[in-house]
Amino acid sequence: MKGFLRDKEFLVFSPSSYNSVGLGTTQLYNKTLVYKHKRHGVFRMGNRQFDFRVKPRFPKKLSREFLYVDLLNNLEELAEDRDVILQ
Repeated sequence: MKGFLRDKEFLVFSPSSYNSVGLGTTQLYNKTLVYKHKRHGVFRMGNRQFDFRVKPRFPKKLSREFLYVDLLNNLEELAEDRDVILQ
């Protein structure tokens, strides 16, 4: 990823990571999110799909708090029952 982006400031994770915070999510996703300060779009590399998104701020490593907030920000994109998650 560093070579492709020519940068080391990015965060890579799967929406499946939301399953680890205990809010009732169970879906497994076949894409990877990449948060960056520049460059956006969906790119296919090998058998994987990477969704590059421009974000002004993001942590260097995933945390439970970040995943809670990010899940809520991306709730409309998820294949989950939104009402169950919000409860």
